[in-house]
Amino acid sequence: LEGGGGQRTRFWNGVDYDETYYTLYGEFTPAGTYQFSLFYRGGDQIDFANDALGSIDSFEFGTSGTFGEGLSYNLSYIDETLHRDGGDVYHAKLADLRLSWQFNLRQRLRVAFQYGDTQYDPLLSINSVPEGLNDLASQLVYSYILNPRTVFYAGYSDNFFGSDTIDTFQTDRNLFLKFAYAWQP
Repeated sequence: LEGGGGQRTRFWNGVDYDETYYTLYGEFTPAGTYQFSLFYRGGDQIDFANDALGSIDSFEFGTSGTFGEGLSYNLSYIDETLHRDGGDVYHAKLADLRLSWQFNLRQRLRVAFQYGDTQYDPLLSINSVPEGLNDLASQLVYSYILNPRTVFYAGYSDNFFGSDTIDTFQTDRNLFLKFAYAWQP
């Protein structure tokens, strides 16, 4: 468990902003490879998009571990809100899940999912912003190590995007192959 904080002056867009902030971090390993963590950051924060000083509350939760033979997971979640002038400039949530299966020393399969949801208050923004945005990304990657300096990757990824005014749609879909070789003269 650790805590911290400080005061600083940050220069942004021609103005000096005085910020006071504090942090708290805790990590817990109850058994074996299972680990849990929690991070909090609060205090003053520049609203960079609108050139104003606000306050932030940011929570980050994480957990990781392994199941049986070669199966591991990593899950993280972030919840962040920037407050200013009696409202929330934005409230953002991001979840990230990664699963990995190590078949043997040479082969691994990894799947990743990332979901983001952000709500904005258009009345607190000088720019035109939608009230809500969301996105979903996924990726599947197979890797094979030919030798310690050579790796082959094959995978698939896709992304979806939507907002309060636009129905969710797929923005891209990719198939990829990659061959990596560490060359030494």
